[in-house]
Formats: sequence, structure tokens, C-alpha cells
Amino acid sequence: MKQNSLAAEGGRWAAAAVLLMTAAAGRGAVSLADVSWWAGSPAGPGVSEAALVIDWRDGTPGLVWGYRWPSAESRTGRDMLEAVLGLDPGLTVDSTFFPGTMAWGGRSRSYDDAGTASYLDDRYWNYWVNNEVFLHPTDFMQNGHVVPPATVVVPLGSPFGSGRWVESPTGLADRPLVNGSWDGWAFGEYGALPGVPVAVPEPGVWGMVAGGFCVLGMRRRRVVAAAAVLGMGVGPVVASGPYAPGPGQAGSDAVAAGSAAIRSWATGVAAFLPGLQRKGSASTATANYGSTASVLGPTGITGTDGDYPTPGSGGTPGAPVLSLGDGGSVTLTFARPITDGAGADFAVFENGFASGALVFAELAFVEVSSNGSDFFRFPAVSCTATGVQVGAYGAVDPKNLRNLAGKHPAGWGTPFDLAELAAVSPLLDVRRVTHVRLVDVVGSVTGAIGSRDSLGNLVNDPFPTQFQTGGFDADAVGVMNEAADAWAAWVEAGFTLGQRGDAAVSGALADPDGDGWPNFAEYACGGRPLERESEPLLRVSPGGGGVVLEFTRLVERGDVRWRLEMSESGGAWVSVVESAGGARAVVMAGREADVREVTETGGAVVTVRVTVPVPVAGARVFRLKLERQS
Repeated sequence: MKQNSLAAEGGRWAAAAVLLMTAAAGRGAVSLADVSWWAGSPAGPGVSEAALVIDWRDGTPGLVWGYRWPSAESRTGRDMLEAVLGLDPGLTVDSTFFPGTMAWGGRSRSYDDAGTASYLDDRYWNYWVNNEVFLHPTDFMQNGHVVPPATVVVPLGSPFGSGRWVESPTGLADRPLVNGSWDGWAFGEYGALPGVPVAVPEPGVWGMVAGGFCVLGMRRRRVVAAAAVLGMGVGPVVASGPYAPGPGQAGSDAVAAGSAAIRSWATGVAAFLPGLQRKGSASTATANYGSTASVLGPTGITGTDGDYPTPGSGGTPGAPVLSLGDGGSVTLTFARPITDGAGADFAVFENGFASGALVFAELAFVEVSSNGSDFFRFPAVSCTATGVQVGAYGAVDPKNLRNLAGKHPAGWGTPFDLAELAAVSPLLDVRRVTHVRLVDVVGSVTGAIGSRDSLGNLVNDPFPTQFQTGGFDADAVGVMNEAADAWAAWVEAGFTLGQRGDAAVSGALADPDGDGWPNFAEYACGGRPLERESEPLLRVSPGGGGVVLEFTRLVERGDVRWRLEMSESGGAWVSVVESAGGARAVVMAGREADVREVTETGGAVVTVRVTVPVPVAGARVFRLKLERQS
């Protein structure tokens, strides 16, 4: 409901913006005097002014913002864009190096690869300037211009009046501003020029609209934007949040890879689904670095830089990590189940690296299962601001992250405590977790493709990571709390010391109470080993136009595999229905004609009913086969 309310409010916000824009739309060419909303310094002597134009070329005029700074100081196009982003809560971009996506209100355009051999057919954001200032003596040769250094090629002034646009020879970070500079962004094919914009309304008019948006954003995100931390590829990061900091700092929860608390590591991979190198683009290339073996056993990181691979080494067995790609996932298994014990129960390791209190890393959601089919996600929270996209090599503050793998650098694991999921579902037994799934966070702040945390916040992490190593780089999963052997514990609880020493009484195939249920069957379904059960293990009755075969299974017995097997006219036994690891019973592939219906009812103790047709000829015999899994 919060999301719907916000969407509705967003609609009113966008509508208000259109009405305000329309009032200014008839002015024609604009100059700096027409700009209403200014970022940076107050106006006055010794203050320079520049303007930023963004034209979505969507049939509606573009917008223009102003930027002021002390004339004695140097500023770049990137400085102006970041200042405007900090001023206007409605404006978002995916990068402050060279934007691929720009959005304001309901308007958004993103890079579109036409998939042709020529980039001239692609649609992207073209960057224009009204003056071109060269920074050092070789610039004019590098850019193909034969002019003296530090020469303004195009006259200053509005590019819609006496001046004109020139395609910028540099990126935002290298574009120097001078008094009277204009920067223009226009979406379209190669050479698309910005049209005449309208001024974004000044704060006095805009305040109620923008303020309402921020209040709603706070209610939805529970995040208050604060001072930006800017660096190479780093977008604004909210002031340090309430969660555990990185290793070496007071209150850190990071688990060292060499910690004596780690008892074991993941031993198998049940599934690997690689994600795209860049979700939301036309490219279908997936991440392709590492192998599933990379994430098994202890951490494979040996260096201090996260062991990023050399180009062309993708897929090499023995690589230190497995790259998941955007939204990709890997599901891991363990020699012994993980259990909810004291403190954190397991830790996930990635290959990020620290930069002061921040960490250059990619994030992942973590899900667990007791049966391999029903997964439950830890409630992740991200307090990182979303006004500016964290770039491909961007950093995040661990104190803004909770229950997100990758918040700590290489060699340090992010801990997870199963107690948080104790009551989430009867299908999850936190005393016996058999599978851990890591799901890459798509860190785009564009809502259409970005991942959201448990509170509905977009999770802002490095994006795009359009490389073979894109997405979360899974290194290892270490287990601190292993489940005790459940069968051994059951035997110990059900028999005396003397009985436990007698296999004829306490052995798996023994039936000391003579009810036809061997001890292992009593264990699997919650029976009593020394008290007779009132019903047979496999019940048979007519129904459903055929025969109904019924048995019970205990969901928490993740180490039991049930198989309903059939033999026709004394032939070989074949499996027709199976339940493994506590999962729902399913019909085996190729045996669909032998089963009409499979239903399950109950919670901790599940009753399985399998309806089979009456054979046209011959005879069919059914039996239950129980096996113990590791």
C-alpha cells in the first residue's frame, strides 16, 4: 500500500511539475537571467555562473538549472551536475562520469544499444558545451583542433542565442567551467542537440511539491539524505547509518576468514544461474568468470585487491571467485546442515576491498532453505542514498547495510543469524538449514530494474558492472554452527544406554515395538520407537477413480528421502513419487501416466496422498523406500 500511495503522489508531483513548466514554456530562448533554481553559492561579486540543460527529447521541453561557485576556485561539469542532484530531489542519474540514464519526475531515458555494427544507430545521452577550454598544451592536438591552448573555441553566452553548442571533447570530470558556461545533455542518436529548455521553478514555488516528495520518500525508504561522499565512481552516500561498520572498527561484525569459529565450508553447488553483465540493456552477455568450484571450501582470496581476474581468464577452474552477474544466483549445499546456535550461524565472503571506512564491493541477498525448494530471504536493509548512482567502481558505507552479503572486504565475511528467520514459515527449520542461496543485487537506482530491500528501498551498489566479472563475486560461505546428527540425537533420546548398544533394538531397521514401522521410519515421520503405531506405514484405500496411497512425513527431517516405488506384475521397482530433504512430494519424470494426483496437507507433519489409476491388466505393487541423506 505504501508503494501505491507513493506512486499516486508521484503522479501528482509530476503533474504539478508539468503545470509549472508550462507557465514558462513560451519564453523562447533562455539565458542565465531566466534560470530560477540555483545550486551552489549565493549570487554576488566574485561568483561565477553556469547552466545545466537536460533534454529528454520526448515531446516536452527540456529543463535548465543554474550553478554558482566562487570565481577563484575551479569547477567542472561533474561538479555542476552533482550540485544540481543534491539540490533537486526529482533528478536522478546512473553515473556522474558519463550518464547512461537520466530521470526527472516521470521522465526517463536510458542508453539503447540498437545492436548494429555502428554506434551511430544507438540512442544515448549526447554531451554538448557552449565553450571549449583546453587545459594543457597538447589538448588541441589530441582533440583535432589547431588552436592555442586555453582558447575558448565558441563564444560564451546562451547557446540558444549568440552562442552555439559544441560536442564536448571530454567527460564531465575533465570539463572545466568558466563564468557563462552551459552544459547540455540531449537524448537521441549521434549528434542530437538540446532544444530550448524551460527553467525549473525556483524553490519558493517548488518547495511544497519537492518537500512533499521528500517526506514520502523518507516514509518509504526510512532514509534521510545527508552530505555526499564523492570519489572515483562514488555517488552520494547517506551519513553513516546505524549498522555494524567494517573490520578494525569498534562494533564491527565482520568474520575473519581464518576465524576459529568457522567449523566448515560449503561443499556443493545445487544450482547456478548466471545473470546478465548489464540488466536493462540490449546485450544478452552473461557474467562468465570463475567456476562453481570457486565458491566451495575456504576463501580463495590471497591478495589485497580482491583478486580481480586478468582479461580473458573467465571460466578458468580454480579462479578465486564466481561472478554472478546482474540478478544471478548460486545455491550452495553443506556436508552437515547449518543450525541456529549462539550468535551468527554462517558468514558469506566476497572479494571487495576497503577504502577507508567504505568498501568497494558488490552486494547480494541471502536466502536459506531446509528442503532445497522453499527459500526464505534474510530481511536486508540499505540506507545508502539513491539520488546518485554508485558507479561501477563505487564504494558504499557498511554502516548503511544490514543482512547484505558483500558489505565487508575480501577476507572478511558478512555474518547471518538464523534466529531472524525462526518464525518466518513452517517450511523452514532453522535447526537444519541445508541450502544457502546468494542472489546478486542489481544496484541500479532506476526502479524498473533495480533491486529493493525488505523495506522497499532501492539498493544502491556499483552499477553498471558490464564486465565478465559483473555482479556479486561469491568467494566462500563459512559455517559457525553446524547441526548435530539428528538421527543419532533421536536414538539417544529414545533408547536407554543398554538399548543403544543393541542394534536389534535401536538399529535403523529394527522394529522393537512390532508395529511394522522400523526405527528409521519412526524417526522420519515422528513415530514412537517403543510404542505401537495405530496405522500402517503405507495406507491404501479406494478413491479418486482409482487407488489412494497415503503416508506421512516429518518436514524437519531434511536428511530423509522418501520414494514411492511401483512394480508391475513382479517386474523391477521404479520410483514414481519422491520427497527429498523435507520438500514437497513430486512425480518423477516419465511417470506422469502412473499418477493421477499428488496432494499434501498439514504443517510440521505432512500427510501425502498419491492417487494412482487401477491397472487395465496385470497387477501393481507399491512400496515406500526411505533413505538417509547426508
